[in-house]
Amino acid sequence: MQLEAIPVGENSLILRVTGKSTADCVQQVDRVLNVVKTLRLRGLVGVRPGLDCLMLEFEGDYDSNRIVDALSLSAGTINRAPAGEPLEIPVCYEQPFARDLENVAGALGLKPQKIIDLHTERIYDVWMIGFMPGYPYMGSLNEKLQLPRKSTPDLSVPAGSVAIAEEFVGVYPFDSPGGWHIIGRTPLRLVDYSRSVPFLFQYGMKVKFHPVTTEGFRRFK
Repeated sequence: MQLEAIPVGENSLILRVTGKSTADCVQQVDRVLNVVKTLRLRGLVGVRPGLDCLMLEFEGDYDSNRIVDALSLSAGTINRAPAGEPLEIPVCYEQPFARDLENVAGALGLKPQKIIDLHTERIYDVWMIGFMPGYPYMGSLNEKLQLPRKSTPDLSVPAGSVAIAEEFVGVYPFDSPGGWHIIGRTPLRLVDYSRSVPFLFQYGMKVKFHPVTTEGFRRFK
């Protein structure tokens, strides 16, 4: 494994990996993250994983060369922890919740039901949390469903909207602008600060979507 160390300010260090694909990079980042957890790095106060890098935050100074050497020596001896059961996410793919489903089907040359079948048959990994608090970047999306992001983003996307773009699946935790293709909506609340763990999605978890009717969607409310 090759690690590139990039200092960020006085107290943070980015460790970047290289890989053949996003999935490969995510696996390497996960391996480095597990090693970081086993090493008691002096002054480490935060770790933020991304798609091809992770950032380490320290209380004071750090020795980047020593950190990279320690991680490189240990990376081959640490395996990913066994995954638990996937988080089940109900999604209504009916209108008005799936505003872009017909356009996506037309662009891909598939029936809307085929889009739903392909989207729900796969178990996804949460590769990264970004864009806004609690927004999961999940992959990898079936190649038959991959298409570019919208050339003109929507000014308003409802919270809970399930969207696809490129190789990713995302779920909007809040009402916000967005440029991904909306194919459904979940009734679940993604962020709730009254919960002990406010965010529904966590880095590294597995996720499975399953369809519900409009009536089923309303029952969650």
